[in-house]
Amino acid sequence: MGDGLQYGPSQGYFPLINKWRDFQSRWHSPPFKNWDVAVVPGSQDGFYKILDLMIDEGDPVMVQAPAYAGTIAAVHAMNPEYIGIPQDADGIIPEEIDRICSARQNDNLKLPKALCVNPIGANPTGSVLTIDRKKEIYKLAQKYDFLIIEDDAYYFVHFLDHQPSSFLSMDTDGRVIRLDSFSKIVSSGLRLGVITAPQEIINRIIVSLQNTVLHASSLSQILMFKLLEDWSSEEFDSHIKRVQSFYKCQRDLMIRSMDKHLKGLVEWSVPKAGMFVWIKLNTKKNSLDLVMKELIPNGVFIIPGSAFDYDSPQSDSYLRLCYSFSTEEQVDKAMEVLGTILRQSIGNN
Repeated sequence: MGDGLQYGPSQGYFPLINKWRDFQSRWHSPPFKNWDVAVVPGSQDGFYKILDLMIDEGDPVMVQAPAYAGTIAAVHAMNPEYIGIPQDADGIIPEEIDRICSARQNDNLKLPKALCVNPIGANPTGSVLTIDRKKEIYKLAQKYDFLIIEDDAYYFVHFLDHQPSSFLSMDTDGRVIRLDSFSKIVSSGLRLGVITAPQEIINRIIVSLQNTVLHASSLSQILMFKLLEDWSSEEFDSHIKRVQSFYKCQRDLMIRSMDKHLKGLVEWSVPKAGMFVWIKLNTKKNSLDLVMKELIPNGVFIIPGSAFDYDSPQSDSYLRLCYSFSTEEQVDKAMEVLGTILRQSIGNN
C-alpha cells in the first residue's frame, strides 16, 4: 500500500512492467527483439500519445471506416489527412490499402504514415481481421513503409475457437505499436493500458508521460500486478474463458431479439468479437433523427452511425447496438421499440 500512495516511475510500476513483458512474450512472441512496454492511464490516453509523437499536421493517416469515435477524436486533434479504409465482416480490406497507396505513389502524393486499426472486435462493426488479411496488410506496410497502430482492446473478447494472432506477433521490422487494455477483461475504472513498441518509441512515450500525467495511477498498477501475480496461467485463461462466455451469451440474446423484432427491417452481420452489432436500416430514415426524436423519448438509447464517421454526414442509415450490460428483458424491449418505429416508418412512406 505504501508504494501505491507515492509517485512512481513514468514507465510504470516495475513489477507490473516485468509481468507484462512476460505476458507479451507468452501471447505474441514478437520477432522484433528490441521492444519494451509502458503503462499508460488507459489505452485511449496511450493512443493519443502515440499520435501526438508520431503524426505531424497534414500527414496522411489510414483509419478503418467506420471507426471508433474515440479514435476519430484523437486523430482529428492531429489535423492529418484522413484516409478511410473500408471493412467487411472480415475486417479492413487489404486491396483497398494497396489501391490507395499505389494511386498516391503514382500521383507523387505523400504516402500514409500509419494505419490505425482495431483488429479484433472492431468498434463499431464487431469484425475480426483474419490472419491472412493481417499478413497481407503487414506486407503492404513493408511495401509502402507505414506504421501499424494496433489498438486491440477486445483481444480476448472474441467468440472464436482459437486466439487470433496479432500484428505484434508478425512484426519483424519494428513497425507495430500495440495498445492493450485491462478495461474489457478486468475493470475500466482502473484506467490502465499498456503500449508495446520498439524501445526508441517507448523512450519517447516515457518522456511524454513525464511531461503530462507523470505516470498511471500507482494504486491501480499495484492492484493489477497483485491480481496477475496471484493468478496462475491456467487461472488467467479460465478467467478469459468466463469473460468470453458472458459476452457470447449477451451477443446471442441480442441476435435472438433482433431476429424476433427486426427481421426485414435492418441488415446485420453477427459479430465475431466485441460488444456491438452494426446494423443498416432498410428505410430512408436518418439514424440521428431516429435516435433523438423517436428512440430516446421511448426510453431507448442507441448510437447513430454518424458518430463513427470522420466526416459526420448529415444523412446516415446505420446504428450501433451494444449488448455488453443490458438484461435480456431490456434488450428485448429495446428491439421491440425499434422494430415498431421502423415498421411505422415503412407504413408512412
